[in-house]
Amino acid sequence: MKILYVVPYFYPVKGGAENHVYYLAKELVKKGHDITVLTSDLDRNAKIPKKYEVIDGIKIKRLKTYFKIGNFVSFFPSVFTEFKKIDFDILHIHGYRHPHNFIIFFTKKPKVITTHWPEYPKEIRGSILSATASLFDTFLGKLILNKFNIICAVNKLEVDWYKKFNINKIKIKITPNGIPKEYLKLRNKNTFRKKLKINENKVVVSSLARLHKSKGLDLLINAAKDFPEVQFIIAGSKAGYEQTLKDLISKNSLKNVILIENLEEKDKLDFLRSSDIFVHPSYYDAFGISILEAYSQKNAVIASNAGGIPWVIENAGLLFKTGSLKDLKFKLNILINDKKYREELSNKGYDKAKRFIWENIAKDLESLYKKLL
Repeated sequence: MKILYVVPYFYPVKGGAENHVYYLAKELVKKGHDITVLTSDLDRNAKIPKKYEVIDGIKIKRLKTYFKIGNFVSFFPSVFTEFKKIDFDILHIHGYRHPHNFIIFFTKKPKVITTHWPEYPKEIRGSILSATASLFDTFLGKLILNKFNIICAVNKLEVDWYKKFNINKIKIKITPNGIPKEYLKLRNKNTFRKKLKINENKVVVSSLARLHKSKGLDLLINAAKDFPEVQFIIAGSKAGYEQTLKDLISKNSLKNVILIENLEEKDKLDFLRSSDIFVHPSYYDAFGISILEAYSQKNAVIASNAGGIPWVIENAGLLFKTGSLKDLKFKLNILINDKKYREELSNKGYDKAKRFIWENIAKDLESLYKKLL
């Protein structure tokens, strides 16, 4: 099959949606399919110099981007002419409420969309963008979404969100996020600890996310004040909030908090394996791939009760009330002081991670594509 992906951002841009598309495309290439990606030439902040390249067999064409809205929407109007030059069997769009959604009106080929459940809280998105999103849903949402043959949800909770668009449930399929199979290989627990000179017996609490306001990392830093004997490590890619986090650490003279900017991919699993407890305090995530990554290295996980996160956690971790410092500290206190319970949750998480392997997810998606044809 020849599959065309249209996405707002793509590798080397990092993020949940970007990882989702990259790993699915990579697995489908392995299965012999021809994959082309049309995307923005931005990495969210600067221009990406290479306008065309092939990575892991994926053909990537980056189009001139005139502007972006927030961290997720980019406007590259030449997509309306470029996609017509490509021979494809299936069009798969990622992202909803994006300008590129409208290309579906210019093709009769089978169409698939993964919206990545874009229901961000008003406090994070802002009043103007929230109002714009509401207007889009009211006047265009039903029209656009019903043009697709298949709508992919990244979790079961997202399925209910489509009720307001009167979508036939038969069209909605679960295509979750995942991790590469090799992530299940446990790394050495002391490799990263030695780099940072952390005692092997010290309890380590970690978090891995874009350093953005929406990820709630300030909550974790504020919680660290109550656990001076515990080492907290926060790592992630720069996203405009890193200086605020640094200032918060400095203001409170926290010696037990380390902030790592732009953690290298090759160090990620060593970093997670060095940790005992992983905290995902995000104000909203459709899924939260970093939770699966933490599971894969046997972390006990605490996460906010937001978006699709509860579906990922279920009984394999603890949830705290989104934005509640008090509840986060309560759950941290439980796991920091109960090693046996930590180990119980880490084993449950590791077992759950086995259910979310990209190779298997891609196989299911391939079956959906074949049915469309």
